Amino acid sequence: MKKSILLLISMVFSFNAYSLELTYEKGNNFVVKSSFPSKAKKVSQFSKQTCGSKKFCLVWFVVGENEAANAVKVMKGGDLSLPTPGLYAIFSRNKVANEVICYDDKYWC
Repeated sequence: MKKSILLLISMVFSFNAYSLELTYEKGNNFVVKSSFPSKAKKVSQFSKQTCGSKKFCLVWFVVGENEAANAVKVMKGGDLSLPTPGLYAIFSRNKVANEVICYDDKYWC
């Protein structure tokens, strides 16, 4: 399992000319960077693939290099309620949800 996660980190996935790059992984938390917002369906597919068999998983999707670095900083800091510029989608898997819980291509997640 850990090998597959490490492999995912080093790979770039392309969906409809939008590339999604897994830029951070710590336990059950992930940050994914893209050049443009991907469609909600692609975000969901990528998240489920990234989470694999984990029972709990949180995936943030951001646009831009600086925004990805900031999202990683916020996630590492642990206060996930802080405003995170460029955040356009959040996927959550837990006892209640297994879906995209926020999607806004105007970056209001």
